[in-house]
Amino acid sequence: MIGEDVPAIQREFLAMPSAALFLREAGTGETVRLAPDDTISLSSEHTGWEGIAVERQRLPGCAADGYMPWHLLSVQITPPERYEDAELGPVSLRAGDVIIRPAGVVTKAMWEGIPDVVNVAIDPAVLARVAAELPGGDPVTLDRSWFGPDPHARHLAMALQDELAQPHAGRAGTLLADSVRTALAAHLLARHGRPIRVPRRRLLSEQDLARVRQRVDADLAGDLRLADLAAVVALSPFHFSRLFTATTGRTPHQFVLHRRIERAKELLRRPGVTVRQVARRTGFADAGHLARHFRRQVGTTPARYAAAVRRP
Repeated sequence: MIGEDVPAIQREFLAMPSAALFLREAGTGETVRLAPDDTISLSSEHTGWEGIAVERQRLPGCAADGYMPWHLLSVQITPPERYEDAELGPVSLRAGDVIIRPAGVVTKAMWEGIPDVVNVAIDPAVLARVAAELPGGDPVTLDRSWFGPDPHARHLAMALQDELAQPHAGRAGTLLADSVRTALAAHLLARHGRPIRVPRRRLLSEQDLARVRQRVDADLAGDLRLADLAAVVALSPFHFSRLFTATTGRTPHQFVLHRRIERAKELLRRPGVTVRQVARRTGFADAGHLARHFRRQVGTTPARYAAAVRRP
């Protein structure tokens, strides 16, 4: 929730900055670090997420003069006391507002205080692919830097941060990261880029849904990616995600979680199978990760469920 602190997680990668979030000097292209790495409390650097990078950082006041190699979205958890852009002048920022900086656009700005921000960088190639998949294949051209409220962009960025704050962040969160990355790219194009025609809505067939379900069930313990599921029905990840959600009422990520919990219930009915073994065989990072989602969907813990269904 906006303003809440992320729980401290003692993991080695948390203080590691992502190369995608480095500032580059306008003249030389050399890397510029605006603050020490210990200002970073969360980082996706070693999660294996592709085409997107996420950090949460408290960045002390300073001046920035350079560009980002990827498109940058910054959610202001706690905004700076004062922010001034060289082109726009003083900018008023409130908690929850976002700053959007297109890739390659030189940023000259200064701020005071110690703002707490969630930075999300997206590879321009991701926006190019999403734009090319839309009718007309409009070129990827975001508008100039933008400041202010954008509830949907903020929601997607915070979903990534919340996933990153979990102890299982990494492989187990790849499908969610893929889904959010695609949704965020489409949103940036639609709201902050050139006008894009919305494709005519249709639904997946029963045969398509059956093939997706078979693919999911065959690899519940594996690293399921949005692109893998889309490939089953010969669709792009963007179109697949939209059509799957329209057809089933669930996002691909929600569907995979549901199937994993259903498989976990089957395994928990077997005598002698431990919760840890069930977690490993259903794609959860550990027993705690399984328990959190199991309680949310079933209403009880895996251990209590097993004790109830194994009674004579």
